[in-house]
Amino acid sequence: MRKLNRIRQSSNFDIDEDVLVLSRLRRWASELQATMEVRFDTSWSWREIAFTGVLRSAAVRAIPALGWLVPVGAHLTFVRKR
Repeated sequence: MRKLNRIRQSSNFDIDEDVLVLSRLRRWASELQATMEVRFDTSWSWREIAFTGVLRSAAVRAIPALGWLVPVGAHLTFVRKR
């Protein structure tokens, strides 16, 4: 988030950003009688490779729970119960 805020300030215009709040999505899934699975994306294939990004991805790959604490991409899967 700090990097995005720095880009906003230096560019002199606002950048639209969509943020998914996982706790809300999980609650909505539950209300619709569905389950939600979160898998953090630590691949480097679609990202600019910078030292901090590589370090963050390696840390999340080693300790997946860190994906809840640091900014990282995620794949969400919803399955509706029948």
